[in-house]
Amino acid sequence: MAKAKQLFAKRSRDELIFDDLKQAMETPSGRRLMYYITHELCGVMNVVFDLKIKDGVCASMENSRLEGMRQAGLTLLTNLQRADTAAYNAMILEGLQERQAAALKEANKPSIVGDEQ
Repeated sequence: MAKAKQLFAKRSRDELIFDDLKQAMETPSGRRLMYYITHELCGVMNVVFDLKIKDGVCASMENSRLEGMRQAGLTLLTNLQRADTAAYNAMILEGLQERQAAALKEANKPSIVGDEQ
């Protein structure tokens, strides 16, 4: 325990965070989790403007909320890339492959009888 405290005291918080990110990105499950957080939860590739909301105040608040989430995701993406570029590239590739496989599966799903038009 004392050794861990000494190690923590010698290293900056940022160095520890980058090491944690590197460790998380070492495994497929860690990369899948980081992709989910950044792309699905934070919506880093989404447009934040929701044209369906007609009330200007509500639209502004919702757009601000979505942009804040997106900015958090972009910050995490930047840190992931700085921590381990190769693992970051693997995460993006694996995430895109998973999304493509899900889209193909959905496209090949049989339709319900009587649902054809």
